[in-house]
Amino acid sequence: MVTMEDNRVDSDSSSLDSDLDEEIELNEGAQDVQKQERIIDLICQSNANPYDYDLHITAITDLSSDPLYSSQLEQQFERFHAFFPLSVNLWLQYIALNPDKLPDAFEDYLEPILYYKYVEDLEGDDDAAEKWSTVLRAIGSHWSESEKVYDMYRSFLKESIDDSKTQSQRVKASYQAQLTSPYFDGSDRVLSEYRAWLQYQPNPDQYAGELQSIDRLIRGGRSRLKKMQEFESTLEKIANSGAEVVQQSWLDYCNFVIKHVKVVGCAIVISVLERAVAAVCLSSVLWQRYLKFLEAMNMSTTQVAKRATRNVPFVATPWVALLVAMELENKPSADRYQLISDLCKRKPLPLPQEQLLEVLFAHCDGMRRTGGPVLTKKAFKLAKNALVDWPLGKCCILMYEAKWSTTQKLPAPSGVSTHWNELWEEILSLNGGGLTTWQTCITECIREGGTIAEIRGYYERGITTVQDYPGALAEAWVTFEREMGDDVRFWLIARDAYDKFLQEYHQKSDHLSKTSDFDTNNVEASVQKNTVDEATKSAKKAGKKSDDDASLKRKRDAKSEEKQSEYKKQKTNDELNNRTVFLCELDKFVVKEELETLFASCGHIKEVRLVVRNRESQASRGMAYIEFEDEAGAINALKLDKVEFKGHPLNVKISSPPTKSLKSTEKDGVWKTSKTTLYVSKLDDRISEDGLRLYFAKFGQVNDVIILDRRHKKENQNAYALVEFQNEDAVSAVLKSSEGEKLTIQDCAVDVKRSRFTVIEMKEQQAKSRQKSSKSPKLDQQTKTIKPANVKEAKKPAIDMTRFSQKSMVPRSLARGKPQSKTEQPAMKSNSDFKKLYSS
Repeated sequence: MVTMEDNRVDSDSSSLDSDLDEEIELNEGAQDVQKQERIIDLICQSNANPYDYDLHITAITDLSSDPLYSSQLEQQFERFHAFFPLSVNLWLQYIALNPDKLPDAFEDYLEPILYYKYVEDLEGDDDAAEKWSTVLRAIGSHWSESEKVYDMYRSFLKESIDDSKTQSQRVKASYQAQLTSPYFDGSDRVLSEYRAWLQYQPNPDQYAGELQSIDRLIRGGRSRLKKMQEFESTLEKIANSGAEVVQQSWLDYCNFVIKHVKVVGCAIVISVLERAVAAVCLSSVLWQRYLKFLEAMNMSTTQVAKRATRNVPFVATPWVALLVAMELENKPSADRYQLISDLCKRKPLPLPQEQLLEVLFAHCDGMRRTGGPVLTKKAFKLAKNALVDWPLGKCCILMYEAKWSTTQKLPAPSGVSTHWNELWEEILSLNGGGLTTWQTCITECIREGGTIAEIRGYYERGITTVQDYPGALAEAWVTFEREMGDDVRFWLIARDAYDKFLQEYHQKSDHLSKTSDFDTNNVEASVQKNTVDEATKSAKKAGKKSDDDASLKRKRDAKSEEKQSEYKKQKTNDELNNRTVFLCELDKFVVKEELETLFASCGHIKEVRLVVRNRESQASRGMAYIEFEDEAGAINALKLDKVEFKGHPLNVKISSPPTKSLKSTEKDGVWKTSKTTLYVSKLDDRISEDGLRLYFAKFGQVNDVIILDRRHKKENQNAYALVEFQNEDAVSAVLKSSEGEKLTIQDCAVDVKRSRFTVIEMKEQQAKSRQKSSKSPKLDQQTKTIKPANVKEAKKPAIDMTRFSQKSMVPRSLARGKPQSKTEQPAMKSNSDFKKLYSS
């Protein structure tokens, strides 16, 4: 039975529960209000500071915590992507909210998972073919995804095409497209699959030649495939290592495929580069390498440069590349001005001062070339305002503006006169190896009123001719093209030339540093060796004669063995040449890998050697040697003679060695000749060194000239000279012009041939001979003329102390002097003997 007291208790408890629920609701409502206020504040802050990455991430994190904010989250993603690229996880979250944004994801990074989602469900899609084309271009050359994506594509073709003939043609085309550049994991499996598929097609024997060609291509690229596999394995192992380690591994990988781009193709290279920048997106080094490759291949850099400025805005290279690309594509100058104006408005600026100055220079350059005076003035003003806190940088812009203002007032250059040009051509032919000569020439050309093309021509010639400081001239060329040039393409050429010299300089510095360390170690070892005590030295002197005899015998034996070795080496040249073919009249831009692929069907290739003009330029002479493992390969290679290759018929023949080399070896041993020095004989007294220099200058740059045997020549004996050129092409030109007739210099017929010695070696040899003759004792210096008997006392002959004081400094072979004759020489008479003689 329920009493009134029980009802009262129940009523009190229910009222307490309702109060508690109201309090909880109030607390939750307050928390929601606080959360909403925080989210609104974050959204406002991210709008006010669009380049603050952390603010965007914080706002997205808070908005993702509640599905009620899905619309605000989508808007936040859109604002975020306007200024920054998104990672793959953020993109998956974004496209879950708005699937139509998936194509925008392809502008950031190469992520296969996003491309697979793009072709996930294409049933009834009218744009299916276009979508598959986008996917295959992106990941069809991917090392680990190529096999998978093409397999999916062929399944799509079989399901979507009902006509068997059309389906067969499309599937076959997909195999051919995939195997055109088979540098991906599983290329052997794909070829086997293609071979099996062809067996079910009508008349499969007609594809035998195509299959053999693909098989040769794969076998010919096995070494590169193996190296790529090693890179992939290394990257997989170091995936969780530091950013610097991963960056260096990707950079090595990129450099490897770029080096072999002629063989692997641009698609493979771009695939590796895209994967590299996706793996280490904040690596300015990898983005710069990507841009450098596109520039070298004359491909558009606009899109990659835009992406680079979003990923690594803190370096100047992508900004400069973007400005140059926009100028090359004739984008409006106002668009370029707006780009840099927006950059300068960022707070804080993403670029350090020095990097910002480089970007502003490039911007002013472009406005000067194509923007007109109004935009150029605005560009200078924008640059000065951006550098207001850095006086030194602002000063550089002011000096540039002053130079530009001066050129605006000058009349258009009319060009140099013919007489001026002839004078300077002669000056450069006589002394064109020095930087100062070319600097003076260019300065005078500007003062004479030379055109931009004429001044540029001297820079182009000078950097290939200057011997002492070519890098300094290349740097001056970059400055000239920046401040006065009329085409940005020449600025790129000048910059690449300067970068090349800079790279060579650093390589030489590293080599010299290593050599210096090696020499220091040698000096320390030499000091330790010279601390041997006197007792040990005495013991060595006692056995000196026997050691010298043994040393002479070893030298004779070594010389004999060397001659025999060279003779045997030349004797085997017949075998070598029988399995080697010589190619001439090739395209100057052909590379080794292309020749390897072309002649792979003839037999196993041992080596391919391209003939270059000189080591410095590595410019091809259009000739090559291909050495096979056996003679059958060379015989098969002859069948390709007259076959068209790169627009030219091949000229293939068996390599034939020079016939004189074996004869000279049999008679006189092996003589090596200088590649750049000429031996000129039968000279008469009228010909001087200056005359020789002037005559031979027409064949090439002459570095040095020396005339020999003029002082001590006998009657009816002609002198001879050595003429040293800058490169071996000049020597070849002289020898070619002398074939069939002698050269005539100042009405004197002379003979020319390659010299065994360079001018420097000959001068050193002369110096050694003079030094040796001055140190040798002479009989007339050690004896005195006999005096009459009435002379009281004769002075004692002076002893030549130099023979004793300098003996330790002379090499052992020179210190020994001439061997003593077996016949005993009479003793020299003293002064007392002469006194006895005259007194008797």
